[in-house]
Amino acid sequence: MALHRSNCSEAVHVNETLEKLSGIEAKQKEMQQSLASLLDGQLELRTLNERVAELVFQVKEFKDTTDTLKHLLHSYINEIRDSLNATKVPPPLAGIKQPKFEEIGSHLFYIENNMRVTWDGAKDMCRAMGGQLASSESVVEFGAFQMNLHGNYCYWIRINDTEKKAGCSASARLGNSR
Repeated sequence: MALHRSNCSEAVHVNETLEKLSGIEAKQKEMQQSLASLLDGQLELRTLNERVAELVFQVKEFKDTTDTLKHLLHSYINEIRDSLNATKVPPPLAGIKQPKFEEIGSHLFYIENNMRVTWDGAKDMCRAMGGQLASSESVVEFGAFQMNLHGNYCYWIRINDTEKKAGCSASARLGNSR
């Protein structure tokens, strides 16, 4: 029976060894999976680092391009400024005798008695002289303005009601038909 016990004890020993070996193999497989996961993470990290480096390079290129464009823009602005400073622009009516303006109330007015024009024509003439169609700020000023008009002529004026209606303006014609 001694033999049998020895075989039994060896069999127990083999079984224990096989169980230990199975546990070691399971641990080894678990470690391999962890290592593979780490390697994947390293690969992803390497890919991210490469992408970041690529983006940094693109940002630098963009900054260089922006700086170049900024420099060009400043150069163009300086060229235009120099050109404008070198160019002498004559006044709108250079060479034309400026009409006589009359002070009525607190404003200067030009009253045209010799030309017959449309409202647009009158407005354009006023703008060419650096002004706008006449308007008055008070009834007194309007009365003083009317005193300077010929009764048989028509005149274009600008009227507005900015206090009651924001920015509302219109035109009116004063006088009788010619």
